[in-house]
Amino acid sequence: MNVGGSASVAMNLLPASTQEGARQSVSGEIVARAQRAHDEGDALREQQQWEVAIDCYTESIRLVPDFSWSHHSLGDCCKKLGDWRNAVTAYRQAIALKRDFVWSHYSLGDSLEQLAQWEAAADSYRVAIQLDPSNVQVPPRLVGVLRQLLKADPRNIGYYQLLAEQLDVQDKLAEAISSNQLA
Repeated sequence: MNVGGSASVAMNLLPASTQEGARQSVSGEIVARAQRAHDEGDALREQQQWEVAIDCYTESIRLVPDFSWSHHSLGDCCKKLGDWRNAVTAYRQAIALKRDFVWSHYSLGDSLEQLAQWEAAADSYRVAIQLDPSNVQVPPRLVGVLRQLLKADPRNIGYYQLLAEQLDVQDKLAEAISSNQLA
């Protein structure tokens, strides 16, 4: 987005719930600088210059802490560098600011998987599915996490039931029946 110094256009950076308060506390110039830093980060991310993009998103966040997209994009760059803990932190902040963005939940689940935090990953994937039931990328990831949970705790009936539900939704009826029988 080219803000061209316009405070009203630059306010689109902020979630709707904070825009009015931000108009009173964050000048249009600061918001425009944050947007430019974010846009520069996007361009650098496209060029796979992860570390420099991180600097840009960090600057955008410093200027306007409530801009969820900068937190999400920061998480994406951390993920590309294999910095899973910082990716988790960034995605959690993005979610705190914009709870209904499915990709922050999905990306958080992915990062938590890398840290073998199976329960938390499953929770993130379940929220992503609730937000967008038509998203075909999330259910297989949840199934994989549930299988990891079952390896760790093969007697947990709840995991079998959740796995059966997910397999049923994916039209994998034989596997769903098997999982339900194990429950």
